[in-house]
Amino acid sequence: SPDVGYKYIGCYKDKSDDRVFSDMLQKRSTTTELCASLCGSFKYFFRQFKGQCFCGNGGYDKHGPSTKCDCGGENVGSSVGCVYEYVTRPVTDRPVPA
Repeated sequence: SPDVGYKYIGCYKDKSDDRVFSDMLQKRSTTTELCASLCGSFKYFFRQFKGQCFCGNGGYDKHGPSTKCDCGGENVGSSVGCVYEYVTRPVTDRPVPA
């Protein structure tokens, strides 16, 4: 099977009454890696606040971009989140077995 990774797309605004992605898979303490593993059947994942993890297939920019994300932090930020897109790594990028 192809080796799937993810790439950072950007920081985007969200609204609690009009979510960018409606599928919240975890409410707290989700790392970027865990969120990536939870949202594998979607095209994008979105991590915000204190590790909330959302999944979706588009429309992450409906409230516009933001500069207020701390993507690697325990608290990403309120009403903002970091969007990542799944990417299939080319076979040539894989380490060759010794």
